[in-house]
Amino acid sequence: MFKDEFMNFLKVKVLEVSKDTVKVEGEVKREYVNVHGTAHGSYIFSLMDFAFSILSNLDKRRVAVSISVDYLKPAYEGDKLIGEASVVERTRRFLFCEIKVKKHDKTIAYGKAISYSPDLK
Repeated sequence: MFKDEFMNFLKVKVLEVSKDTVKVEGEVKREYVNVHGTAHGSYIFSLMDFAFSILSNLDKRRVAVSISVDYLKPAYEGDKLIGEASVVERTRRFLFCEIKVKKHDKTIAYGKAISYSPDLK
């Protein structure tokens, strides 16, 4: 459904897609753990980015222009994580989203993201 080789490489699955929300799921593998024994920030970020990318491109072509992330709690090898993106506001050219990653229904990373469409269709 969504052709993203990096998402496939990380074995991330799409769980839910609607016009206002996308959820993806991934599992922290040994290869995704950093020197502290916790999930690498880039893996956690990737889950949010995958959900955001899918959501941003559902109705028109958009590219990310800004993403900010705060890491709140760690994740460990074997943890299943859910990346979510939700629409906060849409304009003709911009999409403003809330992004997060959850572990057992607790938010472990939170952020905001903005995508831009050069198309005025």
